[in-house]
Amino acid sequence: MTPVTFLDDLCEFIRCKVNGYVFNNENDDNVKIAVYAQELPQKSDHTQRYCPFILCSIIDGKDDEVESTIKIRIYFGTIDREPVDSWRSLVNLMVHVRHAILSNRTLVVNKKRKGSLVLPLTYMVNQEQAHPLMYGQMDVTWQMYQPVEETANYDGLV
Repeated sequence: MTPVTFLDDLCEFIRCKVNGYVFNNENDDNVKIAVYAQELPQKSDHTQRYCPFILCSIIDGKDDEVESTIKIRIYFGTIDREPVDSWRSLVNLMVHVRHAILSNRTLVVNKKRKGSLVLPLTYMVNQEQAHPLMYGQMDVTWQMYQPVEETANYDGLV
């Protein structure tokens, strides 16, 4: 398993968990949440926006003698035109994803274990918001499975 395939599997897991959720977009149309891996797609023009979205990005990875871990930062973006409580939609979405991850601490795809959650899971709401756009993020670390060590035999190679 590579970090890239793990990220793709995590995005698919989150897509399934938020499938029934709809939020307003920039035009006040109800749309499903788009889930992206690593980066947002290129904009077709300067007026295009992406809200609502969830973006999963690899932040770093670490291999040691015992385990391999990967840290994923999950970014959230919503639009809520409520003048006072616009943060609630964002936090509800973040808590929904948090609950899904904490309830499924081992990511399994096609009956294969892909990785296990390493606590703590942390999340934050950006304190400076450009109302009605609301942003937050969550940091999640996963233990990935290491390949089986092999002994390399380079006899005869120069």
